[in-house]
Amino acid sequence: MRKAIWVTCVVLFALFAAGAHADDIEGTGTNFFGSTQITNFSEIPLLANTPVTTQYAGLGITFSPGVFYDPQNGTEFGLPLNDVGNYQDFSTAHVDPVTINFSQVQTGVEFLMAADGTPYLFEALNGGQAVDFFTTTVNSPALFYGFFNVPFDQIEISQAGTGGGPYWLISDIETGVAPAPEPPSLALLGIGLLGLAPAVRWRLPKPQR
Repeated sequence: MRKAIWVTCVVLFALFAAGAHADDIEGTGTNFFGSTQITNFSEIPLLANTPVTTQYAGLGITFSPGVFYDPQNGTEFGLPLNDVGNYQDFSTAHVDPVTINFSQVQTGVEFLMAADGTPYLFEALNGGQAVDFFTTTVNSPALFYGFFNVPFDQIEISQAGTGGGPYWLISDIETGVAPAPEPPSLALLGIGLLGLAPAVRWRLPKPQR
């Protein structure tokens, strides 16, 4: 009986750990979740190739140096009319890495991104510490990338392999996601512990009369 109880506890703990893990958004054609804010860079129009750092701070988003407004100067690669990229034009070198900073801790962010068949490393950081990451090859037309079910205040994008540039463009940054719901595994853990109660009571000595 003790062995059965021990095995049950180990299984429930594994389920809990799996349920609490973050979710990666690695190239999907549809929105992964609903958001309260979408920044598509039409809110504050800038001239093409303008360096972008703090212009969108009022919307809760800033960038590390090396991001430029609408390098393509128009709709390209399945992106909306306005976007930002890690280059000014193809005659200049790309900037790597680039960090997207959020004024408030997020539990989920996704954005449209198009690139030239280059592998990129995406890292979610909270207070400067990495909390999740993944590597995937980004092509065009644009797809959604991001993180969900983990608190973070930065996303860093860096080249992770040889590609066609590497140059990338992003738009439609979706933020303002409500805190992630309690993982279902917590409920499973509670049910499992309740299920162990009869076994524990069964092993207790009977009271003396």
